[in-house]
Amino acid sequence: MVAVLSCGKPLPERLPDPSTGPMAHVTIRAENPTKTIYLEEDRVGSLAVWLYKAGDWEDGKDAAYFNYAESEEILMSCLPGNYDIVVATNFPESAIDMEDNENNLSISTLDGKVSLGDMNPIGLTATGYLLNKTIEEGSEFTIDVDRRVSKVTVEKITNSITGSKYGGQTVTVKEIYIVNGTGTPSLFKEDTPDIDGWFSCSAKYNPSDGIYPDFGQMTTPELSYESNINKDIASGESYECPVILLTGPNSTEEDVKTGLEELPDLSSWSFRKTRVVVECLIAGETFYYPITLDSVGINCWYRITELKLLHQGSRSPDIPVKFVDVTITGKITDWDGKEISETI
Repeated sequence: MVAVLSCGKPLPERLPDPSTGPMAHVTIRAENPTKTIYLEEDRVGSLAVWLYKAGDWEDGKDAAYFNYAESEEILMSCLPGNYDIVVATNFPESAIDMEDNENNLSISTLDGKVSLGDMNPIGLTATGYLLNKTIEEGSEFTIDVDRRVSKVTVEKITNSITGSKYGGQTVTVKEIYIVNGTGTPSLFKEDTPDIDGWFSCSAKYNPSDGIYPDFGQMTTPELSYESNINKDIASGESYECPVILLTGPNSTEEDVKTGLEELPDLSSWSFRKTRVVVECLIAGETFYYPITLDSVGINCWYRITELKLLHQGSRSPDIPVKFVDVTITGKITDWDGKEISETI
């Protein structure tokens, strides 16, 4: 819960001209009602508020007023009237011009400056708005906000491999990470970012075996991989993780399933679906278990409740397992609630 009342960190506020009429002081609250998995996932470390004259935000015009503070409270002053109220929680200070507030009045110039690499598990950027609301002295509003990224949890991995030389062998879970992820989400759209907003394209974030180059247009966010797990799972046993990863929206419809080693050069890489990759060591060999997310939205929680391994995996983090009897059970729940079930 965020109350916009008093300023936590000074910012030159664009105040109304007193000669045009009395000022109004407005209280604005931002609220995310959905479930969390981190202890302080809904913590608000900073708050940005834009007040637009009614209709101006959707028309792409500049805001009339803006303020920002690294606290849960801001004092907003404006002339009474009808406004579009737009808020962003945990908006990075690096995107704000702390010297000239006039440069903060256009959201379009600030969009694209939010990066998953700037976020942390207890400070995820979230946005929301209310349109055409009458503001007068003492007005109060509550605005629901949506996180601009989604999270993926891998909760259980079971070693059920039988047959061939890998049956009965211990599986060592080395790392779990995102490939073909996006990390520069829009503040108010669900568009898939341009190529410079993608990371770990067809390759793991930091290859340890030298086979696959680290290919991506942006640095892989630390919240998108879990390294040095090195958990042994005996045959017939399970590993209760859970591993939590974050990634941005990806609505790519046509999937491409080729590893980097199959491309003539890196420039021929094309957009494809986001995958969660479980990297394992079996009998001294590295195998990958890519789990394809058909479409990644915002504010969604993709729960992979169990990954049951029945055979050795793929030789590439971007190529699906060839055997059809690797079972993945999963569902999407609050943040936004949906359900999925997949077998590969």
